[in-house]
Amino acid sequence: SDGRRINSSGSSGCAWRNTWFYRLLIPTMPLLNTGCVVQYDQYMCTRTITCDYTNTMVRFRDSANEQWCPWIDIDDFNLFGGCFFWNFDFEEDVTPFYSSNHDSMQFAFDLKDVSVPTQFCRGKHGETENIIDNVSVGFFDGNATVFQAQVIDLLNDSFFPEICGFNANFTAYDPDTLNHYSGGTNPLPVLNQLVVDVNDKDNVDVVDLYGSLDEGGTWVNVGMTMFQPSDPRNPALGGEFTGTLCPADFGHGEWPRGTKVWYYVKCTDGIGNEEYFPNEADPDDPEHTGTREDYFTFDILPGYPETYEGVRILLVDGYGRNNYNYSPCFAAADSIEPVEDMYERTLADAGYCYDKYDVAGAGSNLHIHYLCTWNSEYDAVVWFCGPYFSNYLFDTQAQVEMRNYLGDGGKVVLCGDRVAYSATPESEGGAGEDSLGGELLSGILGADYLEEMDSAFDKPYIYCAGVPSLNVLGTPTALDLDTMLVYRECPYLKDMSWVRTESSPPGGYTAQQFMTVLNPDVGQADMGIYTEYQGVGQCVFVNFDLCAAINHESRYCAGAVPPGYQGFTPGWYEGRVDLMRTILEDVFGLPSAGSGSGGTADVPSTSAFRWALHQNTPNPVAARTEVRYEVARPSAVCIKVYSATGQLVNTLVDKHMEPGRYSAHWDGKNFAGKRVASGVYFYKMAAGNFSATKKMLIVR
Repeated sequence: SDGRRINSSGSSGCAWRNTWFYRLLIPTMPLLNTGCVVQYDQYMCTRTITCDYTNTMVRFRDSANEQWCPWIDIDDFNLFGGCFFWNFDFEEDVTPFYSSNHDSMQFAFDLKDVSVPTQFCRGKHGETENIIDNVSVGFFDGNATVFQAQVIDLLNDSFFPEICGFNANFTAYDPDTLNHYSGGTNPLPVLNQLVVDVNDKDNVDVVDLYGSLDEGGTWVNVGMTMFQPSDPRNPALGGEFTGTLCPADFGHGEWPRGTKVWYYVKCTDGIGNEEYFPNEADPDDPEHTGTREDYFTFDILPGYPETYEGVRILLVDGYGRNNYNYSPCFAAADSIEPVEDMYERTLADAGYCYDKYDVAGAGSNLHIHYLCTWNSEYDAVVWFCGPYFSNYLFDTQAQVEMRNYLGDGGKVVLCGDRVAYSATPESEGGAGEDSLGGELLSGILGADYLEEMDSAFDKPYIYCAGVPSLNVLGTPTALDLDTMLVYRECPYLKDMSWVRTESSPPGGYTAQQFMTVLNPDVGQADMGIYTEYQGVGQCVFVNFDLCAAINHESRYCAGAVPPGYQGFTPGWYEGRVDLMRTILEDVFGLPSAGSGSGGTADVPSTSAFRWALHQNTPNPVAARTEVRYEVARPSAVCIKVYSATGQLVNTLVDKHMEPGRYSAHWDGKNFAGKRVASGVYFYKMAAGNFSATKKMLIVR
């Protein structure tokens, strides 16, 4: 569907009605199979404290009685308060709620005031919006095994070679806890292991967890145990299963350094059918490629070989979600991808090798301050908090460890839209999460929080320019950072914060402007700040997420550019690369590949690259398009373009290639040099055991 908005906006000319209720309905859908999933994108925003909630509901038509059944609350989960991130491709499985008597269903999105007369929020209303877009309904065989797991229930990356795989709820920062569970003698608490809901209408017979340390060459399996049945009256149908993988399962006393563990879950139902989770782990699945992308994974860090002598970067993923990639400047019709991929490409293109440590997900803030190990293993940390929100990512102890790390000479890059807001006291309009008495905001970030960017200006773009020089640890240092353009998103202006460099930071800190705002209709504000601590620690705070950085030379982004600032380094995300290289190389003194030691050129390819075929851009294609791809190991690589009928149209790549990231271009012509007709085309990459296919649209 097209984007639809449920809006309840109060104004002086309209008296509010308490307990109001809006419902957005999708059309009635016939049930085509025994299973059904509704997928959609959602953005909910409530700017004031209210009792305004959103919810999803479903109802079914009973064909036997020729009437609709009552509305059913799918998951008893409501969103309320704050301006949340877009939930892309959010799924609701309605299969458990209907039976053979039902012939149709209807899905609904609710926005309602749930207050009662005694509640503090009674009668308190502000602007509340619930935006729904891209709704689709899919049908499948509901008799198959149904798996479900939250991100926080999957097995996490780990710095502990002596401890079994654990999820985000494990208190890995506590020394007593670590000692107790080291060596596998004492099993981890079941809710700190992998937790997966497994249900099957034909009963659940066996659930096994499979793991591999050699990229799928050999597998071991351990049994998973039911922790809690979905239906206590009939536990045979399945429920919540737990299990984990330990070094001993693979014949090791502890995890080898740099281990990359692939794993999946397999269920055998009561009549002998086998199902895999994720689906792509099934060798017979049409999407199976035999690569890491088919499985769940966790890494034992650090991933660098002990002999590696180059620059070591730790990339901390504090977001874990997809978002629009604005670097093509809207040239691509659909450019949604994991935010972590954007940072990985940026670091690689800037010439740096990195380990990635995932800390995203509610609850993971309980252990992220184990990052005190930064100082011994890594030369710098790049920590991104993502767009829309950065709340709850800096646990109290994490802030203490970050300060200690800087005091020992550590180097940190912090990126995020609302980091400053999160660290600002509630009395000053922020979230009040600075546990250092203002030192996180004014010292480590070096920021003076002004306000949120609630209102639109000329266009939803922020024009920035790097300062010409900094005083870096007592040495004047010239910089060559070009102008950058930051996009606040459309149709909804996402929450971002106006800040300026703190003029009076706490004792031991200094703060300098790093990037300034150029918009003529905006007062003094900064989008980048450089701080030092105790004369040794260095931090650069980037007041936006890199997914919002775009190339403003493109015609798609023409607008009111401040006089004298029209020029910009060309390239899709060259601005991001320039920014990261300037910080790491010029400010932190860490040379990138090609300019000294360090960088991806000096590390084995298995640590730097993976097999991947990316969506072409632009898409749809009018004249010319680019296809980016990655090669994990030396291999013969072939990329071919096919018509919708399967006819070979052209070959883009056909040669032996070394590990790396590459791109190929297609001018929309066939082998004969003639332009192909408008329509759908497919391009396929084949390299060794890897195979992937993507779709593109030609428009003349």
